[in-house]
Amino acid sequence: MSEVRIVDAMAAGRDADAAAIVFEYVAMTRGEVGRPVPRDVDELPEGLAAECRALPSYYAPPGAILLAVGGVATDEAVWGCVGLVPLDATTVKVQRLYVRPAQRRRGLAAALMRAAHDHARPHGFSRVVLSVMPTRGGAIACYTSLGYVPIAPAHPDPYNLLWFGYEL
Repeated sequence: MSEVRIVDAMAAGRDADAAAIVFEYVAMTRGEVGRPVPRDVDELPEGLAAECRALPSYYAPPGAILLAVGGVATDEAVWGCVGLVPLDATTVKVQRLYVRPAQRRRGLAAALMRAAHDHARPHGFSRVVLSVMPTRGGAIACYTSLGYVPIAPAHPDPYNLLWFGYEL
């Protein structure tokens, strides 16, 4: 893997970069499930639009949105992201793990997940949970290679997603 850094988007002042890649992920996912692909945030359902418009509050500490950035230090491109949202005092949920297509198959998803674990530990979280669409075989393989195991849904799930958990 080329030189890559994982940064906390809000702490690094990269809110706009985080909003752009989260929107890209959400738009791609909508197309993947057969829904119209939005051109901008205004075309998203309200809940998703609200998240994209208010990332600093949605992923507020002790949560975070982490970015994988690479390239020349003065012009680092965003290659991927992962979000962390606390569910309770000991459990944090991973959301929006995404690596841009040109950067896939380089270990970035695993690096982002390890960084998510490293962020969660000092904030007192002992458990990480996530949900994933059953069609995302590559993501599922990544999660299981990191030690994630199937669990019951952490909250009501109308989308028939697969749920995984990891003990830190």
